[in-house]
Amino acid sequence: MNTLNALKMICRRQFSLSTMSRTSMLMQKNLLYPCQNSITTILPMTSLFQNHMRTFQRRIHSKDSSQPPRMFMEVSSKNKSVRLLNKLKTERQRRKAEVIRIEGLQMISAAMENKWLPDFILTTNSNKDAVLQLVERFDPKQKIRLLSSTEDVVAMSMKNSRLQSMVAFGPQPNTSSPGSFLRKGADSTPPIHIVLACQDPTNMGSIVRTAVAHGMRKFIVWRDACSPYNDTTIRTSAGAVLSANFVAHDRVPDDVFHCATLLGACSHEGESLTDAFIAAEELWDSGKHLRTEEEERQHCILLVFGHETKGLPRDINGLMRKVHIPIDSAVESLGVAAAAAILINHLFTTTTSSTSSTSKQLQ
Repeated sequence: MNTLNALKMICRRQFSLSTMSRTSMLMQKNLLYPCQNSITTILPMTSLFQNHMRTFQRRIHSKDSSQPPRMFMEVSSKNKSVRLLNKLKTERQRRKAEVIRIEGLQMISAAMENKWLPDFILTTNSNKDAVLQLVERFDPKQKIRLLSSTEDVVAMSMKNSRLQSMVAFGPQPNTSSPGSFLRKGADSTPPIHIVLACQDPTNMGSIVRTAVAHGMRKFIVWRDACSPYNDTTIRTSAGAVLSANFVAHDRVPDDVFHCATLLGACSHEGESLTDAFIAAEELWDSGKHLRTEEEERQHCILLVFGHETKGLPRDINGLMRKVHIPIDSAVESLGVAAAAAILINHLFTTTTSSTSSTSKQLQ
């Protein structure tokens, strides 16, 4: 009975009276009759007490003591939420619902660091603590619903069985409006945006990751391109697609393309990137007195990466200057992701150095 009184004292300090009374009743039943299936009766009591202790520790370490402890809802394969998540396993259904899915602790963490907040996280009992540590960092208002189930149920909602058993579902980030591609001022350096027509999600994810790393976060997605929120795209980009802004090409006015410096990556023809960029900017500056202020605001640099087999988009093929990367003749061509990495870095370095030199001259 000493053990029972000690546990009562701890529970009285830490939990509500209703929770304590339920715990006390179970402990009385288990301790007063230890001879009846002693192992099976003691284990439920121990497990319940450990769960209460974890909840209490989370309360102590929580920044906002007024917030109730986070709770997982135990679900089965017949649960409505689980059945809905299983339907969203296919990309077609997720596109209709405008929902994205992210698997594994590392990728979910990277996505939430990019300010994406899921609606659901489904995980196994063994991964509860890892999920709690994650959501307490990024979700202080407790908007995320936490579900837990068996390994088999979680595996039904996952595509990659090698990742840690947890999957998150949430809304697609808001896409950019065409107006967000305008420059802030007529005298500012023209921004650099990316036009994507590649069909392979691995290539798209790699290009987005490279572009975001160089401060380029706005993308125009062509009609034949894959979805930027494809599972593979999200994973290859390490969550960078969630911090980028995408707009479908048919929502972009024609004026944007006519007022832009278009540089198209080409395998076997074209000029060097530096020559093409300087020539295009000189041509633009020479006609400055003929343009309106609105046209000046629409001026930007569009770096175009085409389809893996079809090449550059035909709709704007006549508007762009083709850029070629010189390579050894023994190699037929570079992959679109490799070419994008070289061109983005080179263009970023060129524009950064020209901006810094201009600012020094003004000083």
